[in-house]
Amino acid sequence: MALGALPLALSLGAASTSRIPLGIVIVGGILFSLILTLYVIPAMYSFLSSSKKTHSELDEVVTVPVSA
Repeated sequence: MALGALPLALSLGAASTSRIPLGIVIVGGILFSLILTLYVIPAMYSFLSSSKKTHSELDEVVTVPVSA
């Protein structure tokens, strides 16, 4: 999608001065959301889930049966 809007951001010719900012905003927004979706959100989820897991493991007492 970002590559599809790239010609709009790089447009030349008549009335290109009004289309270039629109293309830059579209391409920048799509790339920002791509980075956020692929890297930031999974990293935050992993960080928060591991934090919650370590706290629950500390609170839980595990008894191991001893076989005779």
